[in-house]
Amino acid sequence: ERHGPICTKLFNKKRKPFDSLKQRLQGTDIPLVGKAPNSKPQPVRKSNWRQQHEDFINAIRSAKLCTLAIKEGRPLPPPPPPSINPGVWPVWFAFDILLLNS
Repeated sequence: ERHGPICTKLFNKKRKPFDSLKQRLQGTDIPLVGKAPNSKPQPVRKSNWRQQHEDFINAIRSAKLCTLAIKEGRPLPPPPPPSINPGVWPVWFAFDILLLNS
């Protein structure tokens, strides 16, 4: 009976979040500085990890075939098809460089 109006009044109000920084700085000479607003949100990068993983697996497989062909004295197999990312060097190209420098 008595607590009904008090509870409705208490639970209808939004509580202000406690600011521990404000309380810590209360007795010091440090001025309270507000947070700077973010100028613009960071762009979300599109991840292509699956394609990179497939390229890596294919490169490893072709490298194994190349080393097996070198050990057995057979001609090298044809290089794997080029990947979508031109910044990644294919393994067969690295083998050619190693063979030329040997």
